[in-house]
Amino acid sequence: MDAETARRQLPGALTNPAAYPHECREVRLIETHMSWLFLTGEFAYKVKKPIHFDFVNFSSVALRRHFCEEELRLNRRFAPDLYLGIATIVAADGRLVVTDDPDHPDAVEWAVRMRQFDPDAQADKLLDDNLLTTDELRRFGASIASQHRDITPHPGAYDAAGPMRDNFTTLCALPCSHPYEETLVALREHLEREIARLEPELERRQHDHHVKECHGDLHLSNMVRLESGLCAFDCLEFDAELRNIDVMCDAGFLLMDCLVRGRGDLGYAFIDGYLNVSGDYAGAALLPVFADYRSMVRAKVAGLRLDQAPQDPEAAAKLKRHLEWSAGRMARPPGRLLIMCGVSGTGKSHWAEQLVTALPAIRIRSDVLRKVQAGMQVAETSGADIGAGIYSDDKSADLYVEMAAMAQALLACGEHVIIDAACLQAAKRQRLYAAAEAVKAECTLLHLTGEPDLLHARIAGRNAAGNDPSEADGKVLDWQLEWAEPPGDDEPSISVDASNLTLPDLLDLLPT
Repeated sequence: MDAETARRQLPGALTNPAAYPHECREVRLIETHMSWLFLTGEFAYKVKKPIHFDFVNFSSVALRRHFCEEELRLNRRFAPDLYLGIATIVAADGRLVVTDDPDHPDAVEWAVRMRQFDPDAQADKLLDDNLLTTDELRRFGASIASQHRDITPHPGAYDAAGPMRDNFTTLCALPCSHPYEETLVALREHLEREIARLEPELERRQHDHHVKECHGDLHLSNMVRLESGLCAFDCLEFDAELRNIDVMCDAGFLLMDCLVRGRGDLGYAFIDGYLNVSGDYAGAALLPVFADYRSMVRAKVAGLRLDQAPQDPEAAAKLKRHLEWSAGRMARPPGRLLIMCGVSGTGKSHWAEQLVTALPAIRIRSDVLRKVQAGMQVAETSGADIGAGIYSDDKSADLYVEMAAMAQALLACGEHVIIDAACLQAAKRQRLYAAAEAVKAECTLLHLTGEPDLLHARIAGRNAAGNDPSEADGKVLDWQLEWAEPPGDDEPSISVDASNLTLPDLLDLLPT
């Protein structure tokens, strides 16, 4: 059997259980426009099709082997337990068999070998069954932030606007987009305004090493729940330009996917977990434009499907849904600012975390930002004395300047924002009020109080657990109680005893 004949027979030949070097009772074939996936029970084998489109080139055997190796390299960052190696497909004795020998002389094709998982454990299926939780999305966000942190910054050029514009060019040229011409014109004009507004920030972020070789295709269908928790798989291996991106473009895809599916609580829990590790609150202001871009990518993919199958109702519904979702975000009013206030132990971070998913909102956490500004990891301990080091007056003043600027940028693009900080001095609170006033955003100060004995007990328990970025101890609490400036009558504050507070009670207190 010559190699080309063998390749033509490949899809059918690899559905034969006898083709595999391990026990296999039956084989299930899943076909996409780019690959064949053979499910054997314990293992899955992904074979790339001999295709050449505008966005992907698998036309030669050498290219297919190269991209198998790239897929393995990239995905082992995110899902090392799933991606096992490269398998070789060999023509032997008139039939095709799978081997583990990458240098076999009769090799005709290669495949990525993976550990097979239950398809019902995919995150999109879990969401449909209402089985995803905000806690696991928050943990997943933290894991993605850690993985992003460990990736070497991309040294080459980064054109954030180019793929966004190209996406529109492709979509607008499709016949199925013609009924949406007016919407697309408005969306395109909105994109150009956003690119002009954000261009300096995008350039600054590349200079500050936020452009990295990311997952590139981070959405619910490319996530699975394993025993260790949620993990991402199926990185975008075929186009380096589309994965060498700002890390917030990676995060924005999953946020968009959750929002379009009506689960903003999950999306913002993911972002909260991500920011709790990265401290990249300045970059969070790019999430709206990146989420819109990712939604338009989904619209384009649906349009391409309709171009091939004009009667596909699922593709037509997806095109409509993503265009309407993006159009509905063009004129978002300013978000709301919620400022947590109180001495250590009053539960500011606990309640801020609950409100992230209830509102939903983006949380700016002073304990995290303070350490990131100092070049520390969030889990590190500074060892600074009270009012010294990273907690000095000058450092704290700079911190509130940064938080105000970050909050203002987020509020201006329609995001609700929670400031998770002590905010014990009136002058620092006034700076935050001014940020809200600058963009005509509503602002509420939530002043939490509690009995000192209870607060001391809470702080002792938190420090014993050792899993919080706050370094406050009992001495810090006593110091705060001496000089804290309670909110005045002219401040937009709500004071509440946090001793027996519940989330429904808290939500009832907040302005609608």
